[in-house]
Amino acid sequence: MGADWRHEHLSHAGWAKEIVLQMNTSWAQEFGANLGPNVVHRVVLFGVYLLALFFLFRNGETISMHCRTASQKVFALQAAAESDNRIMKYRLSSCAKRRRIATSVTKR
Repeated sequence: MGADWRHEHLSHAGWAKEIVLQMNTSWAQEFGANLGPNVVHRVVLFGVYLLALFFLFRNGETISMHCRTASQKVFALQAAAESDNRIMKYRLSSCAKRRRIATSVTKR
C-alpha cells in the first residue's frame, strides 16, 4: 500500500513543480510586494535617526544653547507684543471712556 502510493505520487521528477503550480501563491506575492517598500522606508528612517543622534551627541551643548537663545528671543517678542496689545487696549478703552464722558456732557 505505501509502496504503491510512493510510486504513484513521488516516482516522477516533476511532482514538486505540479504541487507548486496548484498552490495559491497570490498572497505571498502581495506580501512580498508590500514588504519591500516598507523595509526600505524603515531602513532609511533608521539611518536618518542615527545621523540626527550622531549630531546631537557630538554638538549637543551648542545645539541646546542655540535652541535656548532662540526660544528666549521668540518668547520675548511674544511678551513684547502682548504688552503692546495691552497698552493699545488701555488707550482705546480710555479714549472710548473720554468720548462717552464728552457725549454725556454735551447732551446735558
